[in-house]
Amino acid sequence: MSRFTIGVALGGAAVYFFDPLQGEDRRRRMQSLWRENHETANQVGAGVSRAADSMRPLVRRMKRGLEQRNWADDAATSWGPALTGVLVASAVGGSLVYLLDPQNGPARRKRIVTFVGEKRSGLRQQIRNVQDAAETVRPRINGAVAGVSRMAEVAMARGN
Repeated sequence: MSRFTIGVALGGAAVYFFDPLQGEDRRRRMQSLWRENHETANQVGAGVSRAADSMRPLVRRMKRGLEQRNWADDAATSWGPALTGVLVASAVGGSLVYLLDPQNGPARRKRIVTFVGEKRSGLRQQIRNVQDAAETVRPRINGAVAGVSRMAEVAMARGN
C-alpha cells in the first residue's frame, strides 16, 4: 500500500471519528463493533501472521538481491518528502470525508460552491473593468500609432 493511500485513510479516519457533531457516536459504535467482533479480528490477524511467516524466505531472497545498494541510507535522507506526501494525502482524505459526509456534506459543498461563485463573479467584474479601461485607451493608442506611422513616412520620404 502506498504512503499516499495510507495518508488518505488516516486523514479520512481522523475527520470521520473526530467530527464535532457525530464523532462521539461513531467512536462509540466502533467500540461496540470491536467488542462484538474482536475474536474474529484476532483470528484474521493470526492468519495474516502465518502468511507473513511463510513469506519470510522470499523476502530474504529479495533483500539479498537489493543489497547491492544501501537502501536504508537512501530512505533516511528522504524522510522529508515522504512525510510531506503523507501529510498531503491526509489532508486529501480528510477533505473527502468532510465534503462527502452524507448528512452535512451537501451543505458544506454548497457553501464552497457559493464562495467560489462569489469570487468568480468578482473576478469577472475585474476583467470587465480592465476591458473597459482598454476600450477607453484604444482610440488614443490608435491615434498615436497613426501619428508615428505618418512621421515615419515623412522621415522616409525626406531620406530618399
